[in-house]
Amino acid sequence: MNDELLAHLRERGIAFAGVTTVAPFRVGPEATVVDPRQIMPGARSLVVTGFHTYTGETPQPSSPGVPRGRFGPWTRLSMPAIEYQAEVLSGFFRERGHEALTGSDVPAKPAAVRAGWGLYGKNSLVHAPGAGSYLKIQTCLTDAALDAVEEPVERSDCGDCRACIEACPTGALDEPFRVDRARCICGFLWGRPAPRELRPAIGSHIHRCSYCIEACPLNQVLPARDSLPFELDGPTSSPELIPLLNASDEELRTALPRFVMQAGADTIRRNVAMALGNSGDPAAVPPLAEALRGATTPVRAHAAWALDRLGGAEARAALQSALATEGEPEVLEELRWALGEQ
Repeated sequence: MNDELLAHLRERGIAFAGVTTVAPFRVGPEATVVDPRQIMPGARSLVVTGFHTYTGETPQPSSPGVPRGRFGPWTRLSMPAIEYQAEVLSGFFRERGHEALTGSDVPAKPAAVRAGWGLYGKNSLVHAPGAGSYLKIQTCLTDAALDAVEEPVERSDCGDCRACIEACPTGALDEPFRVDRARCICGFLWGRPAPRELRPAIGSHIHRCSYCIEACPLNQVLPARDSLPFELDGPTSSPELIPLLNASDEELRTALPRFVMQAGADTIRRNVAMALGNSGDPAAVPPLAEALRGATTPVRAHAAWALDRLGGAEARAALQSALATEGEPEVLEELRWALGEQ
């Protein structure tokens, strides 16, 4: 069945696939044990697929009065690629009378390496020949007995290369193959508090970042996909920031991919405030001042930081006005810091 499965996947545009055992995984800094057989009793094989997500799309640049944000690479393909692989895998096994469980708690990255087609990079992402780290990985537990491999999950071919480590502006890649979550931009953009001194490094990103991926030599020259078996999620990878800051939840859902919205609407608005602060565009001052008057506490706090970063008389007047009426300690702290009062 292995050859039949691999041919089925290739015909449907899924270039990377392998089968590994259902032996337990040890994952994370505390070596937590994840046992696939506890997730799916009766599982006999673990199929791991990878969808090549590089389309050649490049971010649109900002222009005066129109600052634009950025997502990390493959964000618009993320949910569609995961769902597509799940549909293809589930259909294959169920048509043959087998059970299949996709999208479970099986750790996808170590599973891809253990299945033999992936290798770890020093940025803790998995890469594969011809796709670099532009991959979305799916796992599928099945009761079908397939020929399986069990490669060591620590495998890498990075050698002495440190491009991703040196590209990380917050120093989150302080140790090869490990990410310091307390300094990781992706973590900040998922909602973890971002220290003031690290906010400038976020740049224009509003969901995940791209520094280590773009720096990796394996990602420098990749063949772009010439077609996709699904529609891209969201209208652009470079949305205009100003309309997003004070947008309703529904307006955000229309403008942004589902994968981005998983972070939560208020987290997105907070991220947009930081990106506007980093934009250097004075057109961002009025919408930030509006957010400072009416947004939720986290957004107001980061709007205060952004106004101070942009500077100017209009921004300072908005900060002083807000200080006179603000009652939330988190926002007051940012206002006083911005105005040099602490």
